[in-house]
Amino acid sequence: MKTVYFDLLGGVSGDMTVAAFIDMGVNLDCVRRGLRKIDLDGYTVKTHRVQRGHGNALRFDVVVRREKNFSYQEIMRLIKTSRLGRGVQERMVKVYEALKAAEGRVHGHAHHDMRFHQLGEVDSFVDIAAACICMDACRASRLLYSAIPLGLKIAPAVSVMLEGQEVYFTSWPFENVTPTGLAILRALGTQTSGQVQERFVYGRCGYGAGTADPPGMANVLRIAELDAAKRFLESDTVLVLEANIDDTQPQIYAYVCERLLEAGALDVSLQGVIMKKSRPGILLTVLSDASNFDKISDIVFRETTTIGLRYYPVSRIKLPRSCGKVRVAGETLKIKTVVLPDGSRRSLPEYEDCLRAAKRTGRPLQEIMEFVKKRT
Repeated sequence: MKTVYFDLLGGVSGDMTVAAFIDMGVNLDCVRRGLRKIDLDGYTVKTHRVQRGHGNALRFDVVVRREKNFSYQEIMRLIKTSRLGRGVQERMVKVYEALKAAEGRVHGHAHHDMRFHQLGEVDSFVDIAAACICMDACRASRLLYSAIPLGLKIAPAVSVMLEGQEVYFTSWPFENVTPTGLAILRALGTQTSGQVQERFVYGRCGYGAGTADPPGMANVLRIAELDAAKRFLESDTVLVLEANIDDTQPQIYAYVCERLLEAGALDVSLQGVIMKKSRPGILLTVLSDASNFDKISDIVFRETTTIGLRYYPVSRIKLPRSCGKVRVAGETLKIKTVVLPDGSRRSLPEYEDCLRAAKRTGRPLQEIMEFVKKRT
């Protein structure tokens, strides 16, 4: 799965997005061919290199020869009657739905159609179309973006779309986050909040320049391609629940463990410990998903004599696994296959299934288990 990461160094806009994609490697002719699939003329697109701060970046310009302004319904017709691929059309619709919702809240539009004013002009439409064409061209299935820097000029629609987002404030005296740029992020992407658990291989990157070029800052957007790192370990976070017990009858523990596993516990273990006053006791440890906490804790309190339960989150790594079936001696046995860190595979038969087959056939359990391993 390919991911594109938007690093909002100096902000984001529609033209900055397209420029950064092209600078990253998307062919400009590919963008032009895509735009020609829309029944819209009276404009040309071009790029040129500029200096922003201490580095150079690409500008994407839409030169409009015949001004037009489209309503929401007119824009939807342009998209749906185009020859663009389904994925590009769906992305464009999502962006315009985000803009429509924001503009509706700002201006109080209650009717089905609305006039976008500046956002309905040809250059804005082309920016959005070209950005979606670029995402399709680089086969990006996911968009991540960083915290959002805000200058001193914030459009009302931007304020609406910023709700719930991580931002930080700057003293930049221009509009560095435009409604078009932010709508692309909100409709198509996910903010990382600085914590991404996955590992990536960092690929190509590109820099798209904004119109403004104030001193002391670089008005640029950086886009980078991220490929999923080849790794065979999975990771997640679960809860550990523990109870020290010294006054429950030993016969009860087997039943408690069975109840906990039936309730969805990932693992249950019992360990002998020496407790206060040198009394022998049992440490009951349960591994569980956080969503199952109430059910697991209720069983521990109801079925044992403990009056307290410790719990804490832990991170774990695990081998990827898949389940399958194999026929042995007329029995269908479940097997679990795991992928080892070096990429090799190991299959493990389910003990209970092997035990059932051994009892039915009269063959040794060990022989059944070895036969299953050879078959897989």
